[in-house]
Amino acid sequence: STWGVFCFVEEVIKKMADNDLVLGREAQKAGNNQEALKKYEKSCLNRNGEGCFECGKLKVEMGKLVSGIHFLEKGCDLDDSKSCFYLGRHLTLTAGENQQNYKAAFAFFQRACSLGSQEGCKSAEFMAALASSEEK
Repeated sequence: STWGVFCFVEEVIKKMADNDLVLGREAQKAGNNQEALKKYEKSCLNRNGEGCFECGKLKVEMGKLVSGIHFLEKGCDLDDSKSCFYLGRHLTLTAGENQQNYKAAFAFFQRACSLGSQEGCKSAEFMAALASSEEK
């Protein structure tokens, strides 16, 4: 059936994405960040949220901020809690006086929390408490 073929293809793509994630981590451990990025990007393009996270985080660490944020957003969209948390943390660290960034950070922390991230829950609670105390 067509459905069976579709499920098989989806499973093959998932295995490829998982394999690329593993190969990316191995390359990064060996100090080959360019090869790691290639593997992480490939994993992300095959809808592996963890691959998006690793790619985005490495790009941010390498100073490729815009591209890194793009991959982190894709990871968060694919339900990767670490991507959502990292985005929230990045926004809080760079927000300055920009209240919109704090609101966006809060939303990313809430999303990370809903995906099971304890750090996301703690950060969302902290921001909510801080906002509540500033309103008084």
